[in-house]
Amino acid sequence: MAERLSLQGCDGGLLIDGPGTEKTAPPNLSVKGYDLIAAIKAELEKRCPGVVSCSDIEILATRDAVALAGGPAYAVRTGRRDRRQSRASDVNLPAPEYTAAQAVGYYARLGMTAYETVVLLGAHTVGATHCSAIKNSRLYRYGGRPGATDPSMDPATASVYKKWVCPNVTSSDGNAVFLDDQWSALKVDSNYYKNLQLRRGVLSVDQNLYSDGSTRWIVDQLANNAGLFQAQFAKVLVKLSEVNVLTGTQGEIRKVCSKFN
Repeated sequence: MAERLSLQGCDGGLLIDGPGTEKTAPPNLSVKGYDLIAAIKAELEKRCPGVVSCSDIEILATRDAVALAGGPAYAVRTGRRDRRQSRASDVNLPAPEYTAAQAVGYYARLGMTAYETVVLLGAHTVGATHCSAIKNSRLYRYGGRPGATDPSMDPATASVYKKWVCPNVTSSDGNAVFLDDQWSALKVDSNYYKNLQLRRGVLSVDQNLYSDGSTRWIVDQLANNAGLFQAQFAKVLVKLSEVNVLTGTQGEIRKVCSKFN
């Protein structure tokens, strides 16, 4: 489970239980893996109590998950501390309907360039969303017009979603939609970018990277060079993991990741 960053950075806020915490924010409701983080923390507390923060565990677990999924192996620095605050109102993630400019603008506040933003969204090479995220925006009410389908989506792909995956009934809202081809959805690879070239991006924010000329060249470069994506993805993940971290005597090192000391 990778940390879903708010503008505060990776501070373990997502792990806190309770009403009104980051965990309860709508963009975070699909996050899984809390039990794994808890198990790792419990073992570490047995062996070296009070040393490894929950924030560091998240970053290290993300590093290992990327490698296990066929992505690059990379080194990360440790020494983060956990924030003593977790509020749902602090969670402000990029919307699935963002334009390329909006996505670039969002990540610019975290110190990312346009190039790094396109690389970072390559994380969508792994994972899934739900039909509710694309039914109105792309399949059935594009631009607010009943029955309209997003013209930037490959018609054959749209037809498959409409007929088999996300039919226009409420009961399909929770159906899973892979953000990459199903055969590639558990692998960290550059196939995500190849799908954008074919107009098969699932979320608008993904396809918009190819629709916008200012970012299309980056998509083309990454789609056509798998090794480049792997190398750049590692660099961007390291950079993201060091955004606004707490160190030294700031915050705390939690004994249990789901509650403050």
